[in-house]
Amino acid sequence: MALLRLLKAFQSIGLVRALLGIAAVLLFAQPALAAPPAAGAVPPVITVSGRAFDPLARDPVTGEGRPVVGATIEFLATHGDHPLAVTTSGANGIYTVTLATGGKPVEAYVRASKEGRVPSLIFPPDPLTADIAPCSPFHGTRGCILVAMLTPNAADFMAAKAGVVRDPAKGETLLIASDCSVKGAPVAGATVAIAPRPERLVYTQGPFPAPGAQATDSSGRVFGFNSKPGPATIVTHYPDGRTGVAQVRIEVGAITIASTLPQNAHCAR
Repeated sequence: MALLRLLKAFQSIGLVRALLGIAAVLLFAQPALAAPPAAGAVPPVITVSGRAFDPLARDPVTGEGRPVVGATIEFLATHGDHPLAVTTSGANGIYTVTLATGGKPVEAYVRASKEGRVPSLIFPPDPLTADIAPCSPFHGTRGCILVAMLTPNAADFMAAKAGVVRDPAKGETLLIASDCSVKGAPVAGATVAIAPRPERLVYTQGPFPAPGAQATDSSGRVFGFNSKPGPATIVTHYPDGRTGVAQVRIEVGAITIASTLPQNAHCAR
């Protein structure tokens, strides 16, 4: 009897092993389940909203720039300049576009135009990786795309403040030296170089050019007047020794607006 029980035990073990083997085959024969998206993954489609406004025409109550309604807002690929999306700014200057990402960060800039306004080219400091909501003017340089648009008279006024006359065959540049904070706050004490070199590089005191200034003030701004059309490189030297670089495009009769961020491992892009 003992021998019979032992033989049955071995048979049971064999059956269990056989069942385990079949289960393993069935498990590996099934299609693999899709892994959850990694943290920070770029969705296939993002929605970007922003605001077009006039930075010099301030609302007397809120102090914010007045909205520019009816401006054509084009999103263009930074490399190749091919169109990605186009829309028009509506009530309160707000616009919205949808961009296909292919699961990768979108490197893009905005071209804004409207009759009676100087065209603006806006180069965000970061690639686009998520939905962006509109924000108030002068919010910061990160996390939203503000489209500042001047009238020709206002642009001439800014040039006159810098002691220069705008050349109709060239373009202007406005650079904002920003830090690594979530909103990209402006940095005082930074110095900037633009190549090709504009006719006049002038830092500001508040919103206006100040020819005697030697570095950025708390607004972080510097203007380049009468810049040669085409690709340009902007290099910012921060007061703590770090450097920021922006690759932009200068267009005839337009104002290019960009910002730099310090290049280091702690300035997450």
